[in-house]
Amino acid sequence: MVYGGTYGYGWIYYGLGRIPYYVTPDFKQRTAAEGNGSHTPYEIFMDAIAYIKNEVACVDFFPFEGATTPYYVLVDYGASCQAEIGCRMKSGQKLDLGPYCTFKRGTVLHEIMHVLGFYHEHTRQDRDSEVTVHLENVETSPNDRRSNFDVVSTDFVDHSPVYDCGSVMHYTHNAYSTDKFSLDTITGKTTACRNVMGQRVDFSPIDKATLAAKYGPPCPA
Repeated sequence: MVYGGTYGYGWIYYGLGRIPYYVTPDFKQRTAAEGNGSHTPYEIFMDAIAYIKNEVACVDFFPFEGATTPYYVLVDYGASCQAEIGCRMKSGQKLDLGPYCTFKRGTVLHEIMHVLGFYHEHTRQDRDSEVTVHLENVETSPNDRRSNFDVVSTDFVDHSPVYDCGSVMHYTHNAYSTDKFSLDTITGKTTACRNVMGQRVDFSPIDKATLAAKYGPPCPA
């Protein structure tokens, strides 16, 4: 999910891929029961950013340093899973990892990808070659979710070079459906696509390659 309505870009203000962050006391005190049962939300978040830095791309999240880092990411235990896209040039841009958001590592990686400037895969301009979107099945009440399925220009956000059904940024087949048990909001056009669409286990190989192309290979030890 995305917080806010203006699309951002990658982080270059402090040097390519350097991102100051502040974790709220409330987020730090959450228990393992509020994480994945074994680790707290804070531990899972810290593991995710270390994984990206050391194994995927040179993205260096470093602690907020006050006046010397006026623009930073605020990590909090919000009401849902949501993040603002890219470097928004603001103090405390949202990265909310609330209930169930840290149960799967891929959900945390999904929201961090938003912070890094990436939007949902199904909003690509070439999506019709791989999936069919069923707007008639998307929730309109109490919140109208149809805009979550709008096509977005790459002039404003980053996507991978090719459509990737297995991307951690892809929605599930029944995301925001009026009936999650019987009505799809997105249907993959091939079995291969349908089998991986919406996975939240890890980055896909294309996700990893795309991050490395934007921010460079894993940071030196």
